[in-house]
Amino acid sequence: MGLPNLKAYYQAALLTNVICVHSPSHNPQWVALESQFCFNKDLPSTLWTPPSLRPQNLDMLPTTRLLISTWDANINKLCSAHPWAPAAPIKTLYHCNGTFPHKKWNEKGITHLYHLYTTEGLKPFPDLQLEYALPSNFTFAYLQIKALLLENTVSTRKQTLRASNKV
Repeated sequence: MGLPNLKAYYQAALLTNVICVHSPSHNPQWVALESQFCFNKDLPSTLWTPPSLRPQNLDMLPTTRLLISTWDANINKLCSAHPWAPAAPIKTLYHCNGTFPHKKWNEKGITHLYHLYTTEGLKPFPDLQLEYALPSNFTFAYLQIKALLLENTVSTRKQTLRASNKV
């Protein structure tokens, strides 16, 4: 009988806190407290924002910093679509440019990135207009989303290729 991997158990225990962070029905007080020290006072969106695009906050609580670093270390094991996971809230795009009108998209029912995708890839804007009754003035924001998602996906693939070439 082998010894248990204590590091894996420790990381799993930390990652269970992520469930509390995302729970709409049960929001513990520690989540509200730690969110106060995150960018835009939003811990879930901070977690889902890719580290390279995430604003650095020097005033973050040590427990929040630990949770985020554990999340970053394990996200590739948990989600194959990193850096832009389909489960990421649409608000994460606001963290990248500071102007994305995420509240308007939430009002239309597009709350997470998976609403923007089909099995073939990113939905064309006309399809989104039909499905969510988006007005034509959402076109520019859609083009921002498309550019941001494609740009970061391509740069992540380039980093992966460079890393695999070094091995």
